[in-house]
Amino acid sequence: MDQDVLKEVRIQREVSQRSRTINYNFNIVFFRLSMSLLLPILSWFGVLKYDENIGTWFSRSGSLMVLFALLAEVKLFKIDGLTKPVSENGLTYADLGVRDQLYLRYSKPISRWKFITMGLAVCGTIIWGYGDLIWKFFH
Repeated sequence: MDQDVLKEVRIQREVSQRSRTINYNFNIVFFRLSMSLLLPILSWFGVLKYDENIGTWFSRSGSLMVLFALLAEVKLFKIDGLTKPVSENGLTYADLGVRDQLYLRYSKPISRWKFITMGLAVCGTIIWGYGDLIWKFFH
């Protein structure tokens, strides 16, 4: 076989393997962001109450919302590191080819998930700080 064909096969195999890893990490991000969104909703409707002060539990759920959003952000940084080389020094042609393909495939979804994560962290911070007042305003 031609050397270029062998390099391309190796690159495609590596892209496929890293894509599975990235997709697995995206599932973890989705779970964490779902938890971040679900906890305040459950506390709003009184599912998470341990006493009669639901407003306090709604406010506390904001801290959990921020926690899960930050954990998702950490995972997104890991995914981002898999798609971009930190430095091109010491990387072979095949390594750069793999990183280029992964970057082209996943850069937009990573950006979208980072934006969503940032929004949830900001909302969680607002709920954390002012959740009791928000609760009183609507009830």
